[in-house]
Amino acid sequence: MEQVGTIDFTFQNDPKILEVHIFKVTDFTGEPEETEEMKPQWFKNDQIPYEQMWSDDIHWLPLLLAGKKFKGSFLFDRPSDATYASKIITQDLVEIKNT
Repeated sequence: MEQVGTIDFTFQNDPKILEVHIFKVTDFTGEPEETEEMKPQWFKNDQIPYEQMWSDDIHWLPLLLAGKKFKGSFLFDRPSDATYASKIITQDLVEIKNT
């Protein structure tokens, strides 16, 4: 397991910062298990369903898949729910050179 990114997520009118650490795993044993948030599925890189994911994923996931490290922040209008998809108000995402 290798840490490849850190992203701060915030929502308009909410002072909390959600600091998320993103890890890349290339080898594992066992079977992925379904959770409340998602049912694990495998996709080819060119078939990732970004339109069904959080709107920030299309910005940082290609960096992870390209083997790059990154840090960033995303400010959303409000959290997503069953009927609403959050919209990005501002974003800052930079690649970190491997050291």
